[in-house]
Amino acid sequence: MYASKVLSLLFFSFFFAQANHAQTCDDISGFTKLGDFEGHGYYLSNQNLNWKDANHLTLLKGGYLATINTQAENDFIKEHLGGRMVFIGLNDENQEGMARWTNGEPVTLDLSSGNTGDADFAVMNFWDGHWAFGNKWEERPFIMEVNCDGSWVPPVDFGPVQVFIFAGQSNMTGGGVTNELNPALRVLPANVRFSDLANWTVYTDFETAGNFGPEVGFVHEIAQAHPDKKYLIIKYGYGGSGMRDWLPGVWHYNTLMNHINGSLANLDEDYELAGLVWMQGETDAFSPQEAGLYESRLTSFVQGLRNQLGAPDLPVMIGQVDPPAACCTATVNAAEVNFVDNDAHAAYVPTGGVARWWYNQIHYNTAGQLDLGRRFYAGYQSIMPQGFALQCPENKDVNLEDTQTNIAVSWELASVTSDCAQGDEVIFTQVEGLPSGSLFDVGIHEIAYLATDNCGQEDSCRFTITVHDFNPCPSELAGYEYLGEFENQVYFLSENKLTWEAAHSAVAGNGHLADIQSQDENDFLKSTLGDKMVFIGFNDAESEGQPAWSSGTSVSLDLSYQNSDQNDYAVMNFWAGTWQMVNKWVEKRFVLERSCTGAFMGLRQNDESLSDSMHPEIFPNPAHSFIQVSIQSDVAQDLSLEIFSIYGQRFLAEKRTVPAGTSIQELDVMKLPKGVYFVRTPSGQVARFVKE
Repeated sequence: MYASKVLSLLFFSFFFAQANHAQTCDDISGFTKLGDFEGHGYYLSNQNLNWKDANHLTLLKGGYLATINTQAENDFIKEHLGGRMVFIGLNDENQEGMARWTNGEPVTLDLSSGNTGDADFAVMNFWDGHWAFGNKWEERPFIMEVNCDGSWVPPVDFGPVQVFIFAGQSNMTGGGVTNELNPALRVLPANVRFSDLANWTVYTDFETAGNFGPEVGFVHEIAQAHPDKKYLIIKYGYGGSGMRDWLPGVWHYNTLMNHINGSLANLDEDYELAGLVWMQGETDAFSPQEAGLYESRLTSFVQGLRNQLGAPDLPVMIGQVDPPAACCTATVNAAEVNFVDNDAHAAYVPTGGVARWWYNQIHYNTAGQLDLGRRFYAGYQSIMPQGFALQCPENKDVNLEDTQTNIAVSWELASVTSDCAQGDEVIFTQVEGLPSGSLFDVGIHEIAYLATDNCGQEDSCRFTITVHDFNPCPSELAGYEYLGEFENQVYFLSENKLTWEAAHSAVAGNGHLADIQSQDENDFLKSTLGDKMVFIGFNDAESEGQPAWSSGTSVSLDLSYQNSDQNDYAVMNFWAGTWQMVNKWVEKRFVLERSCTGAFMGLRQNDESLSDSMHPEIFPNPAHSFIQVSIQSDVAQDLSLEIFSIYGQRFLAEKRTVPAGTSIQELDVMKLPKGVYFVRTPSGQVARFVKE
């Protein structure tokens, strides 16, 4: 444990002055400036949102969805679209057929068509500049317009400021390094305010702080989910502090209360205390005596804080501690869980798998702190009133077999939560796509639902069904080393080193540089690297600070660091799996990714519809030194038996001659590490075994 502290205070006379007054026509975070026209600035969003969320965000930024009054203004915007269809501010949501602009200006130009009952929101076409209409579920980029003279103030009420208190010890003060963050994450969202210790003033860039804790991941999640609210973060942490230091009347408790009261006293807007984020207990886990007292002390701390703040139901998110080599971690964890079990307004936030610094296994690294903050936000969501919310099934990926041209796909009906006091009846309507149980062809199919309850509340959700054509996974590729398979993708490592741009050209025709869509996929690739650092497809060469995958896939995971004007290309490191950005002259080996339908980490491992007869039998199971695999074959033949880890990494491949009928094949597993493995035959038969 290192002794360090972070004090975070806010002293200012007017909260969110930037958000409540129109921006000048300078760059605006989250947007790409297109240019100025007749005293107005025009900005293209860097994200896709539905029309209502886009409208909220533009108001929060001090602008509005583009209002177009002349053909010249329309032509100016059209010339900057670059193949995109974008939302503008025209809509007839309030009264069908009576279109209006969101900023209240009269409609003097109308290039719209295709306006129907469900399509209320204008979308500019990139090919002719005319305006189609979309529905409330569609997500698109959008154009924000800003008055450069600041003459327009958004007529929006963001409600009381939501105040979150962050407190704890060293994993709260944080070991995340800000210059390893993607530039977009270094900038505070427009509806969030925080402070740094050095200047005692509001700052808008996390980079000024040097290091960060879970607050970065948390605020970016909550700000994106609720752009129509404002947030204040008050943070106080002290490295190495024990739970006894946070008891009411003791040093850290008193300091925290002073900071909270001082910040709120200088906040001249209405506010609501929204939650406490607590990350502490590592110190206590090293002492049997302190661990044994942890639950009672935690209870005293939370009760004292709630009482003094006059917030008896203040939500509390408790982060799991897991310091290595500590004697009493289980005791502290049990105390945390018991506290949460006995408090209706508390959530336990598991930290298993959160990335740590390789040289210090107590503290979370940059990627880990981002992950921790996002987990705290998920914990907060779990204890908040749900109102009316519709939850669709997860996206589905299915694979055709060799002779199939389509496949039947079924799913459970979307689930709903409702706080309506006028009955629990909910009307579900499928508004897009084929119904459950239909036959689906190869391609991506959108499914959307709308639900309405007795109180008139409504919500929508959507998911996709992706049907992949039969496309067996190769296990060999000239010039490459086979790495493994994961969720309908196969991965190869190049034998040669190239620059990123040369690697991008070299993979053409065989696949693409790896694009990584989830932490699980990233962990799988990291597990195959050994001691190698490799190029992946992540880059921002085309537009600085706006990362993209070379395959064209949208960016849903960003573990990059050391990004700069010169460093545009991602290299995955083998020790943490994070992505270092390097320049165009660096040469590395690279990972090629290719789609296929034989990747058993997808269909083969998880498809419960496979019959038992398709799985070879394994004995003994669990195994120590060998396994015997029962193989059925229609004819005598030579075949390959393969053993894979649960991450898709191949550990063994042996050629065997098998007779017609049933035969027993013995495989040596003595050198395999302990864990769960799969045996696979060329016909796709898969069986699981455990190596002890």
